[in-house]
Amino acid sequence: MKNVWLLLSFVSLMGCQAEQPAEAGSQETPASNEVGQVILSPEQLASAAVEIGQAEMREIGGYLSCSGMIDVPPASRQSVHSPVAGFVSAINKLPGQRVSRGERLAVVSHPNLVRLQRSWLEARAQLPFLEKDEARKASLAGSDAASRRDYEQALSELQLAQAREKGLRAELKLIGLDVDALAKSGEIQSQISLSAPKSGYLTQVAVQPGQLVQPEDLLFELVDKSHLHLELEVFAKDLHRVKVGQPVVAKVPGTSQEWKGRVHLLGQSVDMAKKTARVHVHFDEVPELALGTFLFAEIQTDRRTVMAVPEQAVVRTGEQAFVFAKNGEGFRKIEVALGQSDNGYLEVSSPELKPSLSLALSGAYYINGSAAE
Repeated sequence: MKNVWLLLSFVSLMGCQAEQPAEAGSQETPASNEVGQVILSPEQLASAAVEIGQAEMREIGGYLSCSGMIDVPPASRQSVHSPVAGFVSAINKLPGQRVSRGERLAVVSHPNLVRLQRSWLEARAQLPFLEKDEARKASLAGSDAASRRDYEQALSELQLAQAREKGLRAELKLIGLDVDALAKSGEIQSQISLSAPKSGYLTQVAVQPGQLVQPEDLLFELVDKSHLHLELEVFAKDLHRVKVGQPVVAKVPGTSQEWKGRVHLLGQSVDMAKKTARVHVHFDEVPELALGTFLFAEIQTDRRTVMAVPEQAVVRTGEQAFVFAKNGEGFRKIEVALGQSDNGYLEVSSPELKPSLSLALSGAYYINGSAAE
């Protein structure tokens, strides 16, 4: 009898142990749910605005990233020098000011200005007498050797005086003096005005009142910003991808405002130190930027037809990228390689991607967050 009770107790104990796995198994996810699959309720799909569709073949442009600076053509820069040595007695402008052509920038004075004008007036006054003397001796010159010699001397003196008068006249014109007004009035000026040779902005004022300046000294620099452009530097290895007329988008680092333009000229030489060539870009609308402003830019190069999805369809995790494919009642994650982006679309590629495969075209980050919970 004792053995019977022992046998019944052993059977009961084994029965209890056999029931435990069944209870644990009742808490597992049903086998129909695949590993890595995310299932969302209709309410969740609506709340996340998940849109289902397919990747599409789109024409996407390649982009070449580069940088450069705002500049103007050499012809738009103008240096202002004093045509003569002198003392600066007045300065009327400041750096950054806009000036119009002919507007006075400074006044220069020096005793040599007085001497130069006096010398021209003297040379001019001698001409009538020398012309008459030459004409008189020409009429007397004949076979007589002495008369002939007097005529030749008079002619030589006249020609020397004429050359001197013309030279002094040219010097006065180069200085900017009105020789006709000087000849008419006879009033000698002790100073000259330095005027803006063109309209533009003063970028340099390198002189101060009382300073003695020489013709080689830079006094002012003037820039005409009507031909403002972007001078980009592109690596020589990428230059073959750039063509005249290609669209360009540029912006100042750290800002969101963009300026659009097109490639206008390609540099024909390479800077061997930096291994770059210059690309000249004209803006669609001239920006209000200072010369030398640094910009990042993208040149739209070749266009290709590729498989692409909206940017909202892609989840980035570190260096990996994923899309979510519809799989029965849920979604499964597919790793993809990213290419170029254009107008809100991303180039994607994966052996699993097929044109007929249904994808979540929006709400990918919501789905990814649900998978992590």
